[in-house]
Amino acid sequence: MAKLWWHQIDVAEPERSYSALLGVVQLQSILLLPTFIYYGVRIENQLKRSPGVVGYRVRAEFAQMRFLHLSVWTDHAAIRSFIHERPHERAMKTLYGRLGRTEFRYWEISGSEVPLSFESELERLK
Repeated sequence: MAKLWWHQIDVAEPERSYSALLGVVQLQSILLLPTFIYYGVRIENQLKRSPGVVGYRVRAEFAQMRFLHLSVWTDHAAIRSFIHERPHERAMKTLYGRLGRTEFRYWEISGSEVPLSFESELERLK
């Protein structure tokens, strides 16, 4: 399992409310892995320069072909803006209907909860 540290992009104010996002993608086939990684690298570069992102982490469970993303944003509008810009938008169009089980969860947190961890946040999918 490849687990990356928390990438802090901006400082979270402890008393402020933020939008959190947890995404889980299960690939149907190893044949899709090169395309998925291609877009994943570009999307991470987009993420690093996107307005509104506070921080994020990713995890790859290669044996299960499962990939996870956890991020904190200033608000839900910042997330929507990110999703509809390139390369994320292009990746969605290219991969639509080709991925396996895909889940996304959004919720509100306080800045004092940053950084988030997969161990506690995966419970939200249950």
